[in-house]
Amino acid sequence: MGRPSLFILTMMTRVGSIRGAAGAAARRERGVLDLAIGQTPLVVVDVEATGLKVETHDRAIEIAVVRVEPGERGRVVFDSLIRGERAVVEGEHGEGGGGGAVHGISPGEVAGAPAFGDVAGELVRALSGAVVVGFNVYFDVRAIAAELGRCGVGYAPPFVCVARVMEGLGLGARIGLAEACVRHGVALERAHRAREDALAAAGLWEVCAARFESRGVRRFRDLRRLGRYKFTRSLTRDLAG
Repeated sequence: MGRPSLFILTMMTRVGSIRGAAGAAARRERGVLDLAIGQTPLVVVDVEATGLKVETHDRAIEIAVVRVEPGERGRVVFDSLIRGERAVVEGEHGEGGGGGAVHGISPGEVAGAPAFGDVAGELVRALSGAVVVGFNVYFDVRAIAAELGRCGVGYAPPFVCVARVMEGLGLGARIGLAEACVRHGVALERAHRAREDALAAAGLWEVCAARFESRGVRRFRDLRRLGRYKFTRSLTRDLAG
């Protein structure tokens, strides 16, 4: 048999390059997509802040984390008020303004609280090795990432929005946390406080999980079947820490 022609060698090289690129793309996309939801640690988070512009001048003033290990009920592993650089103004509310009218946290409550830098290490440990879950979690992830970024720590976790998963499962579209809790019998003692909201979101996640099997949702990639939601893009990221 003669030597391969230049054309054949070129084509073989191109095929190899294509396969290599495809393999690299598959590795990049994998993240947590192939992990079983029920066998993966989750952290349900909630953040209360002085306003919505957390990347610029607003600051987190209360953060709670409920950790859910496989086969276990959620437990609060982080819960703290935070003394931010921006003052909490009672009654101020709205984009660019404070959130006092929503969360009801007074300036006096945060006056003696630790600064974010004092609890950042504890928060990172609470969040490590888990997929982040939350009700309208986009804001919570942005707020935590912004605060950690100010401490020189990068944070870009895979995350799942409970509100959008509920919508995709037909459990309620475009409803707030309090209404969702009433509809599904989940306790919510004090709305817009981090600990209570995180626990309520964990309860709503359990409601969603009870529907997963009937909808063929077993792995995180299966959540894509529920709809083209923004959070699914984050599932190509690896677990942090």
